[in-house]
Amino acid sequence: MGAFTSALALAGVGMQAYGQYRSGQDAAAAAQYNAAIYQQQSEVLEVKKGLTRQEYDRMIRKLEGASVTAIASSGYDFSGSFLEVMNDNLTQAQLDKQKAIYNLDVEKLQAQSAASESIRSGDRARTSANINSVATLLTEGNEWYSKYGGFGTASPKGKTT
Repeated sequence: MGAFTSALALAGVGMQAYGQYRSGQDAAAAAQYNAAIYQQQSEVLEVKKGLTRQEYDRMIRKLEGASVTAIASSGYDFSGSFLEVMNDNLTQAQLDKQKAIYNLDVEKLQAQSAASESIRSGDRARTSANINSVATLLTEGNEWYSKYGGFGTASPKGKTT
């Protein structure tokens, strides 16, 4: 019965070490998956930035056309305060556009940063699990060897069955 117990103990050590190893591999795979999602989010934000730019450009052209039409239909010429108001409105619209694009750039950088951190986190988890599994094999293996004295021993050292 001692040899069987010895073999079971040794198998348990191996299974524990393998479980730690697999845990690290799974954590790294999950981190890679999360990183891919963050990267996709970054790409979507880049597309959204282009659409936002087009939307603001269209709005600015529309504002400019409406302003020109309003000034022209009023009978005044394009000078003085009318021109200043139109210029101010167009400048503000451009600033709004740049602010919206800047905010999307910040979101994109945050997504890319999260993707990179996710990958690093997975790598750390994998490394830690690998170290723990090797440490388990060494520590538990040493305890097993100390207790059972090696292969073929029917009972723990110093004990008779």
